[in-house]
Amino acid sequence: MDTTYFGRKFGIMVFRDYHNKKNIRFFEVDWETNELYRLGVRAIQEQWYIVDAIVCDWRRWVLDWFPQFPVQMCHVHQKRIIRRYITSKPKHESSIELKDITLMLWKLKKNTRMIWLDDWHRRYDEYLKERSENGKQFMHERIRKAYRSLSTNAKYLFTYQEYKGVPNTSNPLEAEFSHMKTHTRIHRWLARTEKVKLCFEFLSRTIK
Repeated sequence: MDTTYFGRKFGIMVFRDYHNKKNIRFFEVDWETNELYRLGVRAIQEQWYIVDAIVCDWRRWVLDWFPQFPVQMCHVHQKRIIRRYITSKPKHESSIELKDITLMLWKLKKNTRMIWLDDWHRRYDEYLKERSENGKQFMHERIRKAYRSLSTNAKYLFTYQEYKGVPNTSNPLEAEFSHMKTHTRIHRWLARTEKVKLCFEFLSRTIK
């Protein structure tokens, strides 16, 4: 499940059946909220769909709202988070190594990755603790945040290894969003109501 936006005007929230490659529920939204995702999952269940797991970009509240479902954080979104903190071309050795660990998400088993991450933290622990001259701020806050993101999200990055058939990314849905926006750009002049109808028609008939 995910939401894509058309500028600041509106968004389309979509729930996709990964195995059947079918969009089974979608809404027009001003912005994505916990309640809307909850209502979407409930609507899917009322259609007699069995929800085996939830794959999303990462919303911690999912764990509280849907504790009955395994949750998989999208690997691509995790990589984007790390890139946002340390950039795509980090210069310091610690950042370069952390980027390499992140890029190996696709190939590593959970235990192997945690060993690598723990070893990384042990070797750069003193570096991460360095503070400014006044002692009030950490000097390397961005890489600290990158590490914190990886270590905190670790148990939700490998759900797909524990549950057969669960994908490790929401990329198919993002690809759907990309095609949908290409389709709607042809009709730039449409008002919001008509553009939403066009999106719904596209999502209803597109199966990949």
